[in-house]
This record gives sequence, C-alpha cells and structure tokens, in this order.
Amino acid sequence: MARTVRDTNLETRTARLRLVARGKPYWRVLESGLHIGYRRTKTGGGTWVARRFIGERKYAETKVGIADDLQDADGVSVFAFKHAQEAARDWWKQEERRELGIAPDTGPYSVADALRDYFEAREHRGSKGTQADRHASNARIVPELGKIELAKLTTKRVRDWLTALAGAAKLVRTKKTSAKRATKAIDASDPEAVRARRSTANRVLTILKAAMNHASHGEVRVKRGFIPACASLQIIVIHQQ
Repeated sequence: MARTVRDTNLETRTARLRLVARGKPYWRVLESGLHIGYRRTKTGGGTWVARRFIGERKYAETKVGIADDLQDADGVSVFAFKHAQEAARDWWKQEERRELGIAPDTGPYSVADALRDYFEAREHRGSKGTQADRHASNARIVPELGKIELAKLTTKRVRDWLTALAGAAKLVRTKKTSAKRATKAIDASDPEAVRARRSTANRVLTILKAAMNHASHGEVRVKRGFIPACASLQIIVIHQQ
C-alpha cells in the first residue's frame, strides 16, 4: 500500500474549516507529478481534487469527491483525507494506463491479464520477438493457465503445467484457412526429440516468468495487492537430460 501523506491543514475537518474559502485549491504533493487538493467553498463544505503533471508546466485536473466536512466519510462519494489520496492515486494510475494504451485494471487480475499487459509493454518499447512470444503464449499458456487469478497461481500448478507441456505433442504449421491446429506426437524413444521438447517448454516458461515479474514490479502490485504466490517460480525448469 502507498504511504498516506500527512498534512495538518487538510487531514482533519476541524483544520480544513479554518482555511480561507477560495477558488484555488490548497495543494499537497503526494508524489512526483501528483497532487491532492482541497477547495474550500463559502457555503461551508469543501471538495477534493487531484492533478497530475502532463508536461510543459501543465496539469490535468479532476474532481475526486466531496470532503467529509459536514458528513461522515464513506469512501465512495464522501472522502476523508486518506480516502481522497487513494482515489487520486487510482485516477493517476488509470490515466497512465490509458496513455500507454493499456486496458483498465478492473476485476480479478488473471494470468491472461498479466500476459496481455506484458506484451503491450514490450510492444510499447519496440522489443523484438514480441509477436512470436505472444503466439507461443496464446497456444501454450493461456489455454491452461489464463483464467487463473495471478495471486492464486501456485508453484505446484505451474510445475504440473510445465511437465505436461514438456510431453505434449508438437504444434505444426497449417494453412491460414485452417481453423484447427495440427499436432505431431513426440517420439519418446528419441532422446533428441525429447530434449528439444523440454527445451521448448522451458522457453515458454520464460515467457510466463517475465510476465509475472512485470506484474509484480509494476502498478498491478499496488492496485491489486498482488502477492507473487509463485515466488519460487524462478527455480522451476525441466531438466534437459
């Protein structure tokens, strides 16, 4: 969770009611480029606003909600100072995602969501090999693990998936008009074929690891409270021999 900022002029209704009523908000820095503001009105109660730096000395501003000056906070429409900070940070994150072309992060955050955000971030950076990795993910990761909530993905579940993948039939290219994927069984008596299949499985696992790492170090961890259940995922590997 983000640290709650303290401000003696804004954090209590008693202190806020002593402020002079004015159109310009009383601003407090939450972090670089993000401010929470309180606009004191002449009628008595005030409102919370937030602003984010957008470059060239300009800010985008939004109304957060009503301050709990005259009624108790509910965290939905009436906000205490702490609630207003949380709402401001949520707004900032959503605006950052929108600018990056990333879908809003609402609802449970699944493995498929993590993969999607990971590939979109790679595309934004111009990373090579993104399309091939996305195809591999759609074929080998999403069907089996995609619907699982990321915070509930266990090491055992990943290990079982990887073991099955190492022994799964190989996908082969088909005509673009074909609706089904063709497969070719692995000859278990051929050591080279088995080794190659395990190597492929490990490469697909690398994609999953990278997506989880991207999620655990990004805004998802703050917004969703993401806890990497697969902290030991880095040591999972199918041995080649």
